[in-house]
Amino acid sequence: MNGNTPFPVARLFDRKLFRVPHYQRGYSWEDEQLEDFWGDIQNMPQRGHYTGDICLEQVVNPGELQREIWRGSKWIIDEGYQPYYVIDGQQRLTTIVILMQVIAEELQDGERLGLYFKEKIIADYIYQQLNEEQRDFGAYIFGYAEDHVSFEYFKSEILRHQADAFRGIHTTYTKNLKNAKGFFKNNVPKDRIALRELLRRITQGLKFDMKILNNDPDIYVRFETINNRGKALTTLELLKNRLLHLSTLLPDAIEEQMTGLQDRVKTCWGLIYEFLGKNEEKPLDDDDFLRHHWIISFRDVARKESGGVHRSLLSERFTMNRVARREILFDDINSYVTSLQESVKDWYKMYNPQASDFGSEMAAWLERLNRLGYRVCASLVLATLSWLRRRRRSDEAEAETSLRLATDMLKAVERYIFVVFEISQRRSDAGQKDFYKWAYELCNGSEINAIIDQIDSRTDGFYSIEYFWHYLREQFHGGDDKGWYGWSGLPYFLYEYNNGLQEFRSPEHELDWGLLISPQRGTITIEHVYPQTPEAGEWAAMDVIDPKHRIYLLGSLGNLVALSKQKNSSLGNDSFDLKKRRPPDDRHAIERGYFNGSYAEMEIAEEADWTPQSIKARGHRMLAFMAQRWRITISDEERDKLLLIPFVQ
Repeated sequence: MNGNTPFPVARLFDRKLFRVPHYQRGYSWEDEQLEDFWGDIQNMPQRGHYTGDICLEQVVNPGELQREIWRGSKWIIDEGYQPYYVIDGQQRLTTIVILMQVIAEELQDGERLGLYFKEKIIADYIYQQLNEEQRDFGAYIFGYAEDHVSFEYFKSEILRHQADAFRGIHTTYTKNLKNAKGFFKNNVPKDRIALRELLRRITQGLKFDMKILNNDPDIYVRFETINNRGKALTTLELLKNRLLHLSTLLPDAIEEQMTGLQDRVKTCWGLIYEFLGKNEEKPLDDDDFLRHHWIISFRDVARKESGGVHRSLLSERFTMNRVARREILFDDINSYVTSLQESVKDWYKMYNPQASDFGSEMAAWLERLNRLGYRVCASLVLATLSWLRRRRRSDEAEAETSLRLATDMLKAVERYIFVVFEISQRRSDAGQKDFYKWAYELCNGSEINAIIDQIDSRTDGFYSIEYFWHYLREQFHGGDDKGWYGWSGLPYFLYEYNNGLQEFRSPEHELDWGLLISPQRGTITIEHVYPQTPEAGEWAAMDVIDPKHRIYLLGSLGNLVALSKQKNSSLGNDSFDLKKRRPPDDRHAIERGYFNGSYAEMEIAEEADWTPQSIKARGHRMLAFMAQRWRITISDEERDKLLLIPFVQ
């Protein structure tokens, strides 16, 4: 390692090439980190600003330079540029390159800012072309390994190198790259004096400690001690470097095996980052995945303690002392890495069922669990998908049986979550220890049917209609008078109820879950049929009810309906006839209303009038559906009690 004097950016980039290896996570900075970085530049003192450490691995092995990642840059390396892998600091380096690209795009060809012409900015920080005749043949100063998920996007969409056409692979990381470029485009000044000062602050004012590692056996363990700014290192990142370090120390492995194991670790982490960021709209958290994989892999205690995963993996399990005592051997690390690599695909399928190969029924139950949230059951679902994968691989003849059993497990888990947490209102960690234990046991030989039976038994034991009644009663008396409308489980229940109305079944009347839970501002997707602010004279059957009682009718279950299309909230106060069928107007050329809405809307549209008795009767039907759908007992007397409208006969 070298360098006690911080390097300005201009010196840091001097005759160097930087590549982010495929096993490093992609670009993860979001607005918070970008704003901090921009603030550091804007508020920079005259002496400059220390920005953090950059840790680089110098590439000196001739064989390494033959790899695809360096092949297109060999000519510039021959000219004296030194190639480096970025071990730490790639988020900051990426951000600087994006900012320099935005500044270059602000300038005309041949335009100058202080010491820099536009072409020099590009040549020093972005791209060196071989010569004038071969402009499309050159070397990127900073970039990603060719097998990194961000490789194509960074070149074509961020650096605008049109010769490298983008192939349309959008991930969380490409989304963050796009966001960063947009952030700087919105903030970089147009005024040339201000722009010149900005360039000076970047190239001369931002300063780093540059640490260069060259064939250092402690390269990965030193990574853990580097002062890190920006986003903190996750346990997953620290674990990667710990395993890479331990793979150089294994007493039972020859050098060739250790090198192969390091390659497997790097491949594994490349795959992990690919799958965690694969869906740009639903990024998956590093340490959340690692925690649940830890639960299914090890019989550890104190799983709820803060820092439990970090301490267990880095301070107790994968340590140099255990390697020295031969308690951790080659096969231990190899099998653990293999398990991680396979499990991240299962984890991705858990949250992206449409991308799974489980068939429509099992995928539908995973979709339900995504709507409900996995809660204390995430580890067991991951263990179930792992169990299914192993069973399919080992016994193709039993593939259908295995798929059915895995689906039965998902059904049991969904029932537990809805009955225990949404109906019975139990604590958020109810049953957590049991689910962790079952997850580990399923991955280690326990019968899946036995675990399903235990879940059903535990669900029945936690079920309490009395707790539900007290909760709903509080929703009416807690100050908001929301009643059932304030129930956290309402969107999911209405969604399931709608899909259970088989007599109205047709695809165009299904609900959009995303729209149901996230309507646009000023619109509603769950409506009170009898409205919160009824128009005078339009609800005759309700006008004769005591005003104190109308609050209970308003918030009773039978008065609530999920809409197939979001509606302007002001239209929710229409009369019942208009709600059922609204004629065409200036904005809508066709009739609309309950009659052609969701299944539940169509059910309501068959009513001639909407009365207290209509609300009670529909509430009874909905509770009967609840009892049948989640296999619970709700007597007629309990239904009356739950609806909280005893004044309606």
